[in-house]
Amino acid sequence: MNYRVLIIAFLLSFTGLFPKEKDFDSVIFNIVQQEQYYVIAAVFKSYYYAYDYVKDLQKRGYDNAEQLSLDENNRYKVSVNKFQTIKEAEIFINSNKNLKNLWIFDISNSNIVPTKVELNKIDNLNNDIDKNFESVSSNVRDISEQINDEVFDNDILQNDIVNSETNFHVIVASFKSFYNSFDYVKELKEKGYKKAIQLDSTDSDRYRVSINNFKTKQEAEKFISENNSFKNVSIVETKTKKSDQIDIEESLINNQINLISDTNNKDIDTQIDEFENQISELNNQNIDQNAVLIKDEVSEIIDQNQDISSINEDTIDSEKFINEDVNNDLGFDNEEFDEYSLVDESDIGPIEDYTFDQPQELFDSQDDYAPQIDEEGNINFKEEIVLNQTPNESIDTSDVEDELVISKDVKSGGNSNIFDAKRRYDEKSYVKAQNKYKDIVRAAGRESRQSYEYLANTYYNNSQYDKAVIWYNKLLVKFPNKVEEETLFKAALSFKSVGAYDISDDLMTKYLEKSNNLIIKNEFERNPNYLDSIYSNSNKHRIFRTNINTENSEFGPNFYGTDKVIYSSTTSSTGDEEYEWSGQKYLDLYVAELDSLERLINPKILEGNINTQYHESSATFTKDLKTVYFTRNNFIDGKLSFDRKKEVKLKIYRATTEDDGLTWNNIVELPFNSDEYSTAHPTLSNDGRRLYFASDMNGSYGYSDIWYVDIFEIDDEIEYGLPINLGPKVNTEFRESFPYLDDNNILYFSSDGKIGLGGFDVFKTQLNRRGFPGEAVNMAEPINSPFDDFGFVYNNSKKFGYISSNRSGFEGSKSDQVYKVKLNECDYVIEGIVKDKNTKELIPGAYVKLLNLKGEVLAETRADQEARYIFDKDFKCENSYFIEVSNGIGYDSVRTKITTSDFSDKLVEDFDLDWSKEGCLPNDLDCLLKLNPIYFDLDKSYITSKARVELSKVYVALTKYPQMKIRIESHTDSRASDKYNNDLSERRAKSTKGWLVNKGIMSDRIEIIGFGEKQLENYCEDNVDCDEAEHQLNRRSTFTIIN
Repeated sequence: MNYRVLIIAFLLSFTGLFPKEKDFDSVIFNIVQQEQYYVIAAVFKSYYYAYDYVKDLQKRGYDNAEQLSLDENNRYKVSVNKFQTIKEAEIFINSNKNLKNLWIFDISNSNIVPTKVELNKIDNLNNDIDKNFESVSSNVRDISEQINDEVFDNDILQNDIVNSETNFHVIVASFKSFYNSFDYVKELKEKGYKKAIQLDSTDSDRYRVSINNFKTKQEAEKFISENNSFKNVSIVETKTKKSDQIDIEESLINNQINLISDTNNKDIDTQIDEFENQISELNNQNIDQNAVLIKDEVSEIIDQNQDISSINEDTIDSEKFINEDVNNDLGFDNEEFDEYSLVDESDIGPIEDYTFDQPQELFDSQDDYAPQIDEEGNINFKEEIVLNQTPNESIDTSDVEDELVISKDVKSGGNSNIFDAKRRYDEKSYVKAQNKYKDIVRAAGRESRQSYEYLANTYYNNSQYDKAVIWYNKLLVKFPNKVEEETLFKAALSFKSVGAYDISDDLMTKYLEKSNNLIIKNEFERNPNYLDSIYSNSNKHRIFRTNINTENSEFGPNFYGTDKVIYSSTTSSTGDEEYEWSGQKYLDLYVAELDSLERLINPKILEGNINTQYHESSATFTKDLKTVYFTRNNFIDGKLSFDRKKEVKLKIYRATTEDDGLTWNNIVELPFNSDEYSTAHPTLSNDGRRLYFASDMNGSYGYSDIWYVDIFEIDDEIEYGLPINLGPKVNTEFRESFPYLDDNNILYFSSDGKIGLGGFDVFKTQLNRRGFPGEAVNMAEPINSPFDDFGFVYNNSKKFGYISSNRSGFEGSKSDQVYKVKLNECDYVIEGIVKDKNTKELIPGAYVKLLNLKGEVLAETRADQEARYIFDKDFKCENSYFIEVSNGIGYDSVRTKITTSDFSDKLVEDFDLDWSKEGCLPNDLDCLLKLNPIYFDLDKSYITSKARVELSKVYVALTKYPQMKIRIESHTDSRASDKYNNDLSERRAKSTKGWLVNKGIMSDRIEIIGFGEKQLENYCEDNVDCDEAEHQLNRRSTFTIIN
């Protein structure tokens, strides 16, 4: 069984309530069961990843690629093609060279009937139907409370909800969630505890799990004493009554499930007729509801039962989650790739390498809840009203506030429920408000525009866009002309997050027609082909899972020195209370170490007294690691502070340490904070003189903007300038947050107001010398996804960083996890040796440059002592480059073009440099520059006017070749003693060097040596009679190139 079959069962359950028509137009089924062979290319756990992979295959020319329905193992197969015979499928596989690991799936052997329910053709009802839907809706809701991820295993279900006689139960855990308790029972049974069961919820709305039960208390106590595997075990005595009957609707639905499971034996029309006869006794009941509500009830049931963790935190040592490989504990499939290159840190496989567990099964590629698109590409929300509204409806409640919508058939207390839901919503207790509004729209049967809007917003505000879409869709269908502009924007963002880009764009167009928000309007109008632009810049990075993620929320990483990362988590929170906005624990700051492979290990809570029972997150450190700035609730000295609306804002605090972070002291809030607005997510500039942050303070363009303040140190006191807004090149009328500035002065931030792939997207902008931004650029896939992507930090020198995202789950912000980002460089290495072409001698220190085809230098290096150079980064795949080698004035430079696609992983390119001037050795500067000798007067060391002319030539050469170094060698004639001549030659060398240094040449580029009379140019030695002109030839300075 799967969810699709359940939907059919629910829809069929109500077919008997409608007039029977010959062509069955009220509900149209397309049941297919025939011999078909699907060629399967991949299997996914996520519907969205499967859907995206289908799109990718279609772009690559596989026009018949399709996504098959969810199977009994909760997986989605992606078929690249299908055939009527197995031989045709085999021929296709053998002829396909581009896709690996293809296999054949025979649909006729599946236990599941692939069923497509086409609701868009259901467009009329019998107007004679009465108005009494509540009882049926209520029964559906009752049944929904008993459904979970394994709902179709009826034997387990019936055994797990117990209403029986007196028993003494050994209780090992209790849960607020029915589904978590059900999963834990299943886990216990798999471990051998066959009597494990789930007890009814208590007055405190908790579901207890019994591992065993006994007739006497003594037997239960004996069991506990003999079993030490569980902590905090208790005994509960139960006295309950057996139920004598089952609701007819539940029985009929179960019967129908069995009918659909047995479709191999019966024709579908016969099944429908039998089912109609079974529920004919209900034909007198009346319906006053759009039948799409039935489908949405089921959709909501399914939504509530996705991604339920099977781990019970009450029975597992929390240290295990902190110090061991969390991925394995949480059941991650380490070899599974998705569209966003999500892999484990240890995985270095290619992007094409999709690997999966076992053959799985089928799904439609169309989202059931998406509005229909007409031939011109516009949304036609009217078509989504699949059953007609009652024409005689006498009261239009669309303009009535929730507080005033009181249906006469609402149960006692309905009015207070409406007020309570609104109160919870205004208090930002979105999880509680969500449950209240769901009860209202289900039970009341007369939903208002505000009820749909607020319910959708509760999901939106917790980043559960897939569920927000359902309720925004209901709102747009039922009240298409009364949706406020802000809601249109949120709906557009939500539809984009589930991949419905055409619908999202149409909603954005409608939003812009109503809105005066010029920044977003200009963004949208200037980027009509924004998806093409984003996709063209994709795949420059790879994303890896990290080992610090748990079943809770982790986000906001930042570098803590060179060997640690600090981040936020709700794991083992300091406080016990839950944050009412999200229903999660409060955040604390954690620290993880970086090992030699840049993997995060040994996560632990930040030492010291920064963490409190409320939120702490988003920390940034000064270079000396002595000061930290961090975000916290408005909580200081043990007290919470509130604004005028009784809300607790976020503030930025500073703390210092004197013992390398073992303790943090002097915790103070920054002076530009306020009780009336929030400041959060600080990041420091590279020099520590500017602090960037997010805030909704006065002057913001939208709900939160990126701001900065300058930091001054005056008389050993830290002072802060006035906050300055970064302006419309960064900020929009919606949300910008999580700034981060790298050492290249590139500002990264997240935004849902700028055009992106959905949810928060990461953008970057180059700041100028004054710190103001240029145009922001979307970082594209895989850094961005249709989900929330934020908190991006990056180390340019090491080419890796981290990002927070909820892309791997369906619980919104609770699915936030930290991922590693690594530059997707080509695995190419260019190396070689530089030699003298004539002598074949090695040339250490040769200057080697890597250039693009425009001649721009991308990288440069010098050959080492063995004359070897190497380039191993900064490549782009399938690109051409120039390599240029030179070695100063003595050699001609050489330039060679190379292409990265011409080699696999290494290119060896040796270079032979030729002498630049024939007849001159490469290091003979006198020869190369045609210098006349620099002569000195007898017994003198000063520079003569003739010598200055020749030294000017040397100065020009040194200026032209700034890497060149020379050696000055000075000499004397043979007259006077050896010691005197040695000193005189050194004075002449110093004098020659001094002239060049005075001209601006760096002293360390010139070596000097005095040879005295040891290297005479002629025969004028001691006791040899020579004239003065001959002695003059020996009083000289010469120049040699040493680099």
